[in-house]
Amino acid sequence: MSGYAAVLLTVLGSIMFLVVIPEAERQAHMVANYRDHRPRVEQPFLKRYDSLTKQNFARFIREWRKWSMDQEKEASDTMMNRYYELVLSNYPGSKSDADTLDYVVRRYCVSVFHSEEEYKYSYHTDEYSYYSDLDSYTYADTTYMFPPAVKGKKVLYLTQETDKLLDDYFESRPDRVEMAKRFIPVQSAGMLPGYYSYVTYPDIVAFYQFKNCMIAEVSPNSLIDDLFILPDYSIANYQVILNWIQ
Repeated sequence: MSGYAAVLLTVLGSIMFLVVIPEAERQAHMVANYRDHRPRVEQPFLKRYDSLTKQNFARFIREWRKWSMDQEKEASDTMMNRYYELVLSNYPGSKSDADTLDYVVRRYCVSVFHSEEEYKYSYHTDEYSYYSDLDSYTYADTTYMFPPAVKGKKVLYLTQETDKLLDDYFESRPDRVEMAKRFIPVQSAGMLPGYYSYVTYPDIVAFYQFKNCMIAEVSPNSLIDDLFILPDYSIANYQVILNWIQ
């Protein structure tokens, strides 16, 4: 997207929540969670669906919801849940899909990358994109958090298996997409037709923990990634920076 002007939004004041998680609690949490606990998830109900059809789609959604209700208890990482909700409730400029649908679709788990370095606040740009240098840092460990439930909404947790089943169902069938939008958010993913995204936006893709800040990688839609930066792990002077645009 040639000529795209990246905008740095520094938001001060008029903040919905002013939260600072104590340093002692943060350090204790990081020590306790410095291990890989990537979930080994099973979805037995998927065995009943070799493929989705217009006839079984509503039943599939109900069974997916029942399975997701059993997974909500996994969202037990209290501190990361607080950061997750803090970021989404202060993320500017995007109306959530959750406002218009009964179902909220969230990733089954979100990666949390831990670095012992300080973040340098440096960025790059080229003819097509504007992006950060998160890949240039060394991460001591990667853990995983489970997104919390949403009050008043029915959460569906998206796994690779459910994503593939939906992809196969929607492939080159726009009529099916329109029908499914009554239940879940379906967006075109990328610039090519026939590719879809099913998460509810804004969507937190990952967290990055540095010595001097916490960063959430947030997507307002399927084409853009932003960095939501909390200096010193505080919401007080947060920044939202365009990270990447397709």
